[in-house]
Amino acid sequence: MRNWQRWFIEHCKHRLLNLSVYVLVFEHLFVVCMAVYNSPDVWEKAQAICSILRSEDKDGITNYVIEIRVSPYKWQVMRRYRQFVELHEKMTKNFSVNKNLLPPKKIIGNRSESFIMERQKGLEFYLQTLLHRFALLPEPLAIFLDFQKYEIRAITSILSEMLFNEGDEIIAKGHPYEFSPLQLHAITERLKLGDPPFYSSNPKQDIAHLVEFVTQLKHLKIVGSFKYFESSNIIPNYLSYDLSMFKFLETIEILNCQLENNLTAVNALRTRLKTIKIRQSLTNLSTFLLCEILHWCPIMDPVQNWPYWQVVTYANFSHNSLKRIHPCIKLLTSVQKIDLSHNEIELIENMETLSELCILILSHNKIQDLDHLHTRLGNIHSLNLSSNLIKCLHGLSKLFSVSELRLENNLISSMAEISNLSKLPCLGILNLQNNPVTFTVDYRPQLLLKLGSLAPEITIDGVKASEKEIDTVSILQALRDARNEPMSNLTPNGHLKETNSRSTLSVNSTRAPSKKMQERSNTECIVKKVTSNLHDVSKFRQQIEALRRTGGTDWLRLLNEMHYSSNKGDVSASERGNTSDYTLNDIQFHTIYSLNKNADKFTAELIRKFSISFEMSYPECLMFFDSGNQDFKQQLFATTLRDNILSDNREILSEAISESKIFWDFLQCQAKGLLF
Repeated sequence: MRNWQRWFIEHCKHRLLNLSVYVLVFEHLFVVCMAVYNSPDVWEKAQAICSILRSEDKDGITNYVIEIRVSPYKWQVMRRYRQFVELHEKMTKNFSVNKNLLPPKKIIGNRSESFIMERQKGLEFYLQTLLHRFALLPEPLAIFLDFQKYEIRAITSILSEMLFNEGDEIIAKGHPYEFSPLQLHAITERLKLGDPPFYSSNPKQDIAHLVEFVTQLKHLKIVGSFKYFESSNIIPNYLSYDLSMFKFLETIEILNCQLENNLTAVNALRTRLKTIKIRQSLTNLSTFLLCEILHWCPIMDPVQNWPYWQVVTYANFSHNSLKRIHPCIKLLTSVQKIDLSHNEIELIENMETLSELCILILSHNKIQDLDHLHTRLGNIHSLNLSSNLIKCLHGLSKLFSVSELRLENNLISSMAEISNLSKLPCLGILNLQNNPVTFTVDYRPQLLLKLGSLAPEITIDGVKASEKEIDTVSILQALRDARNEPMSNLTPNGHLKETNSRSTLSVNSTRAPSKKMQERSNTECIVKKVTSNLHDVSKFRQQIEALRRTGGTDWLRLLNEMHYSSNKGDVSASERGNTSDYTLNDIQFHTIYSLNKNADKFTAELIRKFSISFEMSYPECLMFFDSGNQDFKQQLFATTLRDNILSDNREILSEAISESKIFWDFLQCQAKGLLF
């Protein structure tokens, strides 16, 4: 027993560890070193290394199952007698082995059970004799016993020869080269041995060829396995390996490995690695990002001493078992894209310092809380939160840099939540598929109306907003603006406010303008306002893009200042008079219709009862009316916009009738197929 094993046992006894835990840990430490063959100096050791367990008859051919044991591992190979003959010919020709050592052939009676048992013993003696005779296994014998698959020296020798022939071509193509944990472990352990660079007379198997290839490799792929490797008792993922020899690595991809306690020496990668892809291998980000760093505290340690990954621009940690975003993600100072999809993350955190991050994928997690998300993220352009547990979108309202937002397969059920997205000036792609809100009647028109000025430039659920949909939203928006503007001049008692004599006409002293002139004035005002809004949005988007290109940690502060200054006009307008108290309730026409589907016409009482406004959904709200519905037309013109508007106030009444006329013309255009 080695000294370190004896020390470990004494240490465990002193600490009074649980026996079962001790056994598991001891076994793990005992098998981390792979098979290293040492030539047997006595006959008994040769017998312990190789034996033939049994014979098997397959398709009329007898195969002998050979077991090789190189502690702590063992593996099996299956060979027929003809393969023994081929091996013997090479051994007699090149290594002066006695020709009579191999059991002779037999033509008659070679299928009898007694003969097969006798030949099995003879073949076993033949292999044990060869192992005992040669201090270094001849290459034909090593290949015959599959040493090139399981034993460290043989693995590295075969790799060295292969890379001597193909290494330059692999490096020139720039494609990722795949190693298994078993091969990496063999390379790591081989470099620790004080052995000659090669054993055979073949200089191509010099370990220097393998080292040269590894140090020049730029793209590495490691594919592990938790299954026994072929016919051995070796599990590749339980082997440790060192990555310090990969001096110029730029991309690393790790798939289905166990990195904890097995991966060592990654410090050489911190200054050159650009891309990290680790899947089905992590339960904690620190396993890789803080590999071999025992103590790191982001609060206590000086920032200049952090173990940064200096040039990593893309990090893919998807399809793992991560439950949180560890603070060590702050070490990726140059990262531009992070993929954390298909994990078990519940909270978005520890990313506020990643000023270069612009693409974040967090789909297929368990995220619910988005509150104050703008304080947790920086300059995000694309955010993927699909397949989570999100219900509320208020936390997204200040992510001003977002241009692509994916929210499909969540729990968003309220159309009111969409209003939070109307504050994102750069939003151009929005996906809400398979949310409860998508089953709302008139889903797309309502959604576009909630998005306001974003509607002309946004793509919803993979479909660009059509001109007909934009026209619908523009008209409905204009009708809402026309409705709200006259109300801003009303006092709480329903009378006109006192204004400047140059801009306001007295109701008692001035004759109301003609109906035709008022309609023209309203139309011009609406068109001018819509055009102005679109121009402001376009200008704001250009400013956003300029700030985005500037980048840096000061990006959000500049954006907030610009956004605040652009809203000063709205704030001052609200200070002059709050009109929300006088705004009509937004009741959809199709809702009223569903309450009284058997009614032949809409009465004035019904319209007054629900205080109908003209901000509605399309097309469901219009499917019940056409240009021939004279009853509705009469009631529409006869109904004032508010119950408290006095009938003798002709100016306000004229404005109300003018708005009704605009809406009626809109209905006629719809009925004739001129719209939508």
